[in-house]
Amino acid sequence: MGFLTKNLITISLALISKCTFAADACEKAENLANTEEKILIPSSQIFVVTGEERAHILSAPDPRCKFKNQTFLLPGDKVQAYTKFNGHISIMYFRKNGATVEGWMEESRLKATVERSSP
Repeated sequence: MGFLTKNLITISLALISKCTFAADACEKAENLANTEEKILIPSSQIFVVTGEERAHILSAPDPRCKFKNQTFLLPGDKVQAYTKFNGHISIMYFRKNGATVEGWMEESRLKATVERSSP
């Protein structure tokens, strides 16, 4: 086996290991959130995305849990918020075409508004 082949195998194994670790961490974070998250009061509050850059929507309340398609929102976008856990808020975003995106966002990127969604 040549030097290049050995290096490619080593790099491939490292990437697979990293992906597996992140997937495990995301699954654990989501399971923990399902048992320990706090419901936001008032419920169905509307939050606005803050900051200067795009804010990633995460699959679980852990910064390593970005969706593969890099789903993000921009400052000024509004989301409906539901629960809070580990510095993250579970959110739903309504796209212009009516489709929804659900996930988690860092709490520091969201600011509560006085708006509420209808029941």
